[in-house]
Amino acid sequence: MSEDDELAYNAFEKRLLESLKPGDAYETQLAISIIQDQWRLNRSRSTEFNLYGQGHDEFAESTLTDSPNIQVASTMADTFREDQRAFANIALYETRLHRMIAKNEKRLAELQAQRKAAEETAREEAKLLLRLAHFNGESIDCKAEVEANGFVFSTARLTAEINREDLLNEARARQKNNWSRDIPGRKTPPTHPKAA
Repeated sequence: MSEDDELAYNAFEKRLLESLKPGDAYETQLAISIIQDQWRLNRSRSTEFNLYGQGHDEFAESTLTDSPNIQVASTMADTFREDQRAFANIALYETRLHRMIAKNEKRLAELQAQRKAAEETAREEAKLLLRLAHFNGESIDCKAEVEANGFVFSTARLTAEINREDLLNEARARQKNNWSRDIPGRKTPPTHPKAA
């Protein structure tokens, strides 16, 4: 790559990595494969445009017409007829790239779904552990972290989630009973420690 191309590629990779959101080294490798193939696909399209540009320079003089649109259409047709093999190779190359991108996108999506499901299970377990600690009267440090199944969660964040879940559950129960004040409910704020 030229220096300018390298700078453009690095910016392209950074933006797409942010979009693909890989979570670990293998997901990052798959994401980079997708990005590199997408870069190749873009470059292939640029090559096709460049071929038509060269053809315009080469064949423009051989077509005499009063219409600029017919002039361009004619030089494009002459360019394609002259370089059919090059255009066929570009189409074949792009088809292969699309297949590789689709295969890697599918695998990345599968891995991310598995990781997110495992993380959600671990999050629920961590919240249960935190609720148990609260139930047992243990002091809870909101600056600490809770580990569950290889995932680490902020106690403050988990506490905020627990408090929100409790409030939503109470709101749903009251809504189900037409907001009757006769239904017993919590009269005090959530008892879990507040998140910092």
